[in-house]
Amino acid sequence: MLILLDVSFPVFALILCGYLAGRSGLLGPQSARALNGFVFYFALPALLFSFTAKAPIADILNWPFIGAVLGASLVTYIVAIAAGWSLFGQRFPVVGLSALAGVFANTGYLGIALFLTAFGPEKVAPAIVATVAVNTVFVGGTIALLEMNEQERRPLLPTVTNILSALAKNPLVSAPIIALPFSFYAVELASPISRFLDLLASAAAPAALFAIGMSFVNRTVGAKPSEIGTFVAIKICLHPLLTWLAVTFVFDMEPFWASSAVLLAALPTAAVAFVMAQERRIYVEQVSSIIVVSTVASVFGVSALLIALPA
Repeated sequence: MLILLDVSFPVFALILCGYLAGRSGLLGPQSARALNGFVFYFALPALLFSFTAKAPIADILNWPFIGAVLGASLVTYIVAIAAGWSLFGQRFPVVGLSALAGVFANTGYLGIALFLTAFGPEKVAPAIVATVAVNTVFVGGTIALLEMNEQERRPLLPTVTNILSALAKNPLVSAPIIALPFSFYAVELASPISRFLDLLASAAAPAALFAIGMSFVNRTVGAKPSEIGTFVAIKICLHPLLTWLAVTFVFDMEPFWASSAVLLAALPTAAVAFVMAQERRIYVEQVSSIIVVSTVASVFGVSALLIALPA
């Protein structure tokens, strides 16, 4: 029970603070956008780059962990597509976005902040590795599905170019990839650069949690409760269950990495799914509802896992 007070309470209380600040208008109408931009383009990339550059390459390229995370996520993604297609009559591109909402865990903002709070900077590696792997595969894959199912079908080369461009512009993917050579060749960062990155990275966790809270101000839970509930259940229940099966029976890894994979899978849907839906102007209200409901539900699931899983 102590871990609920030490970890879960400060994490979710900071999200609540962000929501109350946004709801009251205390920080001004553009504050949510500005804070989110700071986290996305500065604080989190600095943390990802700094950690990746300094970490042993074996921690970054932990293939059993990557295999478990991506394997379980891929099965969850397929189940979500099947559910959307058969139960709710969804077709592309809607079914691609609903499936993304059912699998895309908030490892970047919430996951990294949670690991920093619960385990400290020296054990944040699983959250960073999962963030890069899931962003690359599922953001890239969903963009590919959406591009290939446009009314005006595009040739292969422009589709691939759009995917690579979107990934390159995502600093949560590009920052650690750029830092990989430093880790691989054990190149030490210059002291002023290292201190600069550490100072900027120290703001990542609190600012990210605060930004999550502020992002909920203009979101509501809309209609289609059975549809929303199905994808929330897939995200909050099925995804961590499949990940647990993967780390228990398929992949062999250290207990902390195995527990981390399950904990990260239990996180709620990330805002990236909403951004992609908004760009296409399809399934926007439902994705927003899935994010809100899954975040509320994750308070209990993540707290329980922090108690139950071995560290």
